[in-house]
Amino acid sequence: MLENIIKKIFWAIVYFSGINWFYNKIFPNKLVLIGGHSVSSNNKTYKDLSIDRNFLEDQIKYLLKQGYTFLNFERIDKLQELPRKSVVMYFDDGFKDIYFNAYPIFKKYNLPFTLFVTTDFINGEQIYLSWEQIREMTDLAEIGCHGKTHRDFIDLTEKELKKELSVSAQIIKEQTGQKPIALSYPHGKYNQEVKDIIQKAGFRFAVATNRGKADIKDRFELKKVVIYPRDTMTIFKLKLGIFYRIKSLIK
Repeated sequence: MLENIIKKIFWAIVYFSGINWFYNKIFPNKLVLIGGHSVSSNNKTYKDLSIDRNFLEDQIKYLLKQGYTFLNFERIDKLQELPRKSVVMYFDDGFKDIYFNAYPIFKKYNLPFTLFVTTDFINGEQIYLSWEQIREMTDLAEIGCHGKTHRDFIDLTEKELKKELSVSAQIIKEQTGQKPIALSYPHGKYNQEVKDIIQKAGFRFAVATNRGKADIKDRFELKKVVIYPRDTMTIFKLKLGIFYRIKSLIK
């Protein structure tokens, strides 16, 4: 309890000192990937990663106020140069509450987002989306790949991984009409061999679990910002800036 209070005081001091503002001026946010899993009103679907829908909307309003351009990976792939402040908001796995709690917010602001689905989960247990719901969201949602079975890619043989990628991509194409060009590593597990296979399979981007601002120079190891249920708007603003740099220094 005391440790959490000390952390909150520390990050409040960092934020109100103005150092985050200066950091963003020196190192502007060319591209930020903001990743999540679940958006709910009770934080029960995915206990550690299920953020409140009001918190999601507050994030979106802040990003718009700060002049961020909302993109998806297909748009990024076609751009010769990214806007000065670019953001991709995405969700892994395919939880049903994205349809009920996140999609209406993106619809309200007419903003794109990306949904990385594990195809074996869809039309499965009650907590997961149906293909019908996914198709309805494709007016704004880009559908990316999160594998077929959610198994760690590094545990698969080359043949198994190629099948995992080809089958999941084919199912997404058949069900949505979209050919997925972006992938999110299940459990964040990958190595150079996995990256090479993914690239040869026709994917153009892959999101890792490394934290921080994304570097488009390595499309198959993109860093991301993760927002947790316990985070505040102050922490969110810091994560768009100096947060991860400081974390790396105080480990």
